Amino acid sequence: MPWLLTPAPLAPVLPTPAQATGKPRSIAITTSFTIFWKGIPYSKVQPMTLDVERFAELRAHFDAGRYDRVIAQFMALAPLAPEEWRLYGMALLWGGRFAEAELPLLRAAEMGDARVEYGNLLRLQGRFAEAIRHFGHIAPDLSGELALRALRWWGTAEFQAGHLAEGLERCERAWRGYLALGDDERIGRVTQTLAQMLVQTGDLTRAQHLYGEALRLLPEGRTPIARLSALTGLANVQVLTGDFAGARNT
Repeated sequence: MPWLLTPAPLAPVLPTPAQATGKPRSIAITTSFTIFWKGIPYSKVQPMTLDVERFAELRAHFDAGRYDRVIAQFMALAPLAPEEWRLYGMALLWGGRFAEAELPLLRAAEMGDARVEYGNLLRLQGRFAEAIRHFGHIAPDLSGELALRALRWWGTAEFQAGHLAEGLERCERAWRGYLALGDDERIGRVTQTLAQMLVQTGDLTRAQHLYGEALRLLPEGRTPIARLSALTGLANVQVLTGDFAGARNT
């Protein structure tokens, strides 16, 4: 079965506290880099400004699945801030343009953002060994939901690379972490990932139960691709177990 895995919602970008004179339109971000002039390195500080209103508009297009719209706007006005590079790369990734997504996500990752997303891109490209090394490198620095997201894709990369026991165990840990967080949509997505793995390891009874749970948890309006994948997976398990009537109803 193809690994039809859907994007998690992007983490919100919070503006700095409003000044007494009103709500700020942009956030100034500073990054340092090294420039070589005639072979001599020297440091320069370049301010980057995140246009909060423009970014919010692009996020809205992304969340609605209008990836081409996001890509077109970034091609017209290039990203500057790490959050913009991440959003541009994610739009390319979920638009199926994996090769083009690599540079924006790598740039964001090198700026301290999108490190988990870059690792998932490596996985989606079939570069499992690179993805596994990448997640092993960044995991100690992560916490909260971001750490669980990395654990999920790390385990998925291991499983797809043939390390079935290690990958399944890592995804189980991510699943339990999401259960503790109590976010039904994210629990549904990881439950579906786990069910896909269990089908391949032969635990069809548990896989069928988890597919049913995933469908119960995934919202119908916001997650059509995830729900379709879970329905397809459930029907496949029902056929494998001889429940042809159930498969027709699914």
